Formats: sequence, C-alpha cells, structure tokens
Amino acid sequence: MKVKQPMPNALEINGNRVEFPQRVYAILPLEDRVIVHLKTGDFDYGDPLVGRNVLAYGSDGEMLWRVEDHGCVVPAGLEDPVTPVDENGERWIPQSFMAIWVDEDTGKIKTGIPEWIFTLDPETGALSDDEYDR
Repeated sequence: MKVKQPMPNALEINGNRVEFPQRVYAILPLEDRVIVHLKTGDFDYGDPLVGRNVLAYGSDGEMLWRVEDHGCVVPAGLEDPVTPVDENGERWIPQSFMAIWVDEDTGKIKTGIPEWIFTLDPETGALSDDEYDR
C-alpha cells in the first residue's frame, strides 16, 4: 500500500486523498490498511472523540473503524463550560491515546494512554487490556 502525507492533516492512500479535522500524529501502514493516530491537541476541548483518536483506513481510502472507547476518563475541572456535568456534579473527558507502535517481541500492534498499554486489533479496532503501566 502506498501512503503519502501531503499536508499535516491529510493522507493520500493509493492515490485517494483523506482529510482530517486534526493533524496526523503518526501512521502505521499495514498490507491492506493504514492505522492513523490523530494529534490530541487539535481536538476541540471536551470533544468525546479525543479518546478515540486512532482510526484505520483501507487501501481505497475509506474508513474501516475508529478505535473502541476504552472508558478511561480524567477530571475536566469544574470551570470547564463545555463538558457536561455527570450525576455527581463532576465533569470528565476521555483520555486520548498517546502512541501507536508494533511490539518488537510479539509483532502485535500496541497503543496506550498514560496508565495502560493495550493490544489493538488491526481488523476491528478492538482493544484488549495488556498491562498497567504505573
């Protein structure tokens, strides 16, 4: 598969241009797809998709999946006017994935948030808990 990055927020996959609202932080080209990690700081504050900032695109440039919700959140701060308040009067935002990589020992694709490292299924975007990293 041929993948180019003509602009910070765009990829060209086998000649098909794909544009993103955020900049591309990293790509992991595979045989029949490319996994894309979007830059966390480019999401609007409180955007719930910030915690799902890893996606996969097929050789035709069509999105195949967005990583599943890992369920880990951090306090947003009570002064945050954007994020909804939960039933306990608190505001929470999802933690974003910090990186994508291939484990040298196992060949599996990994991704992580500050406290956890996950194995990422390249076919579906499903996560499996791997290890606590603290």
